[in-house]
Amino acid sequence: MFLRINTSGKNKYIQILHNYRIDKKSKHKAIMQLGRYNKERYEFLKKELKDWKLLRRAATIIREIENDVANVKRLVKPFVKKLNYK
Repeated sequence: MFLRINTSGKNKYIQILHNYRIDKKSKHKAIMQLGRYNKERYEFLKKELKDWKLLRRAATIIREIENDVANVKRLVKPFVKKLNYK
């Protein structure tokens, strides 16, 4: 995802776009219109979007770790029962 400044007539607008590929061609889809362009607002939104990407990746990593821990517990439980260890 990225920000784009779109011009319509005399006005400029900020958009959030999602990029993806279809048959080796890059495509863009506008996800959200964020209103008129203002340099300070644009810089703020750019920073927020960058931080959001990092948080989104962190959430994915946490889910992967939780799944791994659950799988380990599932696999170890029968082994521990055989040892009569509580």
